[in-house]
Amino acid sequence: PETVQKCFKELRTAFNTGKTHDLEWRKKQLQQLKLGLTEMEEEIQKALNSDLGRESFVSFFTEVAPIAAECDHYVKHLDEFAQPEKRDSPLTVAPAKSRVVFQPLGSVCVMAAWNFPFTTLFQPLASIIAAGNCALLKPSEMSPESSRVCRKLVETYLDNECFKVVEGGADVSIACSQLKWDKICFTGSSEKGKLVAQAAAKNL
Repeated sequence: PETVQKCFKELRTAFNTGKTHDLEWRKKQLQQLKLGLTEMEEEIQKALNSDLGRESFVSFFTEVAPIAAECDHYVKHLDEFAQPEKRDSPLTVAPAKSRVVFQPLGSVCVMAAWNFPFTTLFQPLASIIAAGNCALLKPSEMSPESSRVCRKLVETYLDNECFKVVEGGADVSIACSQLKWDKICFTGSSEKGKLVAQAAAKNL
């Protein structure tokens, strides 16, 4: 829990530097995430086999390929997605011009599921990176080898000021859900989801 609090403060500090606003930085992080998936593919497949008994070809098509495709999609379209959108202005404020400017939200906590440990952690992360946010990632302790590999990938390939991994059991998940995140992405059972929502509601 103390580690979670420390990570939270460091992510807030990193976001406030404005580093994540830069589109080229975001594209680089997305490319790095894809590179990590590619270079660590064998390690990912071994972890999934150890945790879940999953065959290599299934691991590739359900865990590696979808995340890599998501990274490619955001890199290709990020400039387009980030463009301000024009809106009509009411006559009462004429001759004003109106537009929607898309800006990063802040710091996001992602809590992944045990049965698809990479997809439920890194697909949300791709969206988080593209949107210019920082993230704390909590892999499921029920897939320990996958959790270890997730941490290694993030610490090796991504900007560790803006993206951090915490491992552990229910106490860590509880500590994560009680902090004032700008958004929480949880994948798991309805029962645990209700607990996360209840804890997060106190910080709305």
